[in-house]
Amino acid sequence: MRYLHLFLILGLAWAGHSCASDSFSVAAERTVGQGGSMARFAIVGNTLYTVDNTNLRVFNIGGEQPLAAGTVPIGNNIETIFPMGQNLFVGSPTTMYVYNVTDPLRPVLLSSLPHVTGTPCFRDPVVVQGNYAYATLRAETRNCGNTVVESILSIMDISDLRAPRAVHRLSLTSPYGLGLRGNALFVCEGKNGLRVFDLSNPTAPAQRSYLPEVKSYDVIPLASALLLIGEDGFYQYDYSDLRNLRLLSKIPVTR
Repeated sequence: MRYLHLFLILGLAWAGHSCASDSFSVAAERTVGQGGSMARFAIVGNTLYTVDNTNLRVFNIGGEQPLAAGTVPIGNNIETIFPMGQNLFVGSPTTMYVYNVTDPLRPVLLSSLPHVTGTPCFRDPVVVQGNYAYATLRAETRNCGNTVVESILSIMDISDLRAPRAVHRLSLTSPYGLGLRGNALFVCEGKNGLRVFDLSNPTAPAQRSYLPEVKSYDVIPLASALLLIGEDGFYQYDYSDLRNLRLLSKIPVTR
């Protein structure tokens, strides 16, 4: 989607500015490029990681020219990648994969966790914070035959990266991208709006607000604002009050 490409470029640029100037930045944010949850690429230090349908590809970007450094086969229908510290969380319709990149050019598979309800009819971006990973699984009717499927938010305990486990799930309508920061979790529902949750209990998100009019597809929560790509543009919100998000600005995007 052209909208998502714009969003990722703006998000990475903003994240770079924030990491250079804001006191909130942690070590991981100073070294990891920050894209949306539906991104197909991630930057960790001097290494670029991308995913295609079946592979994780590695590029050394520490020199004057990017250099291909290797390809790691993963599986089928690989869709998203999310970096956290020295680990990459890769999403497919049926499985979350965890790769360690302590040796940046040689990713090592630590574990894989099949989704309880995962089928090829799902789409599943993953975001991570602390000991928990959150993935949205969106059921689609096309090519699903007569299979009964459900759109959900899946919560996984990753305190042991070699043995992650699913701990909770919430039913959703039509989830797309998601983002979290501190106790705030944002879930985009496409044409069905934006949901805002409180993660004071990380395994039991409590919905604090719902914006049905915001046709949202992916988000990046920064310290100063929530960056959101909608159906018709790029938005910034003040989310200091999870019960009352305040629109700061909008950049219209048309087809």
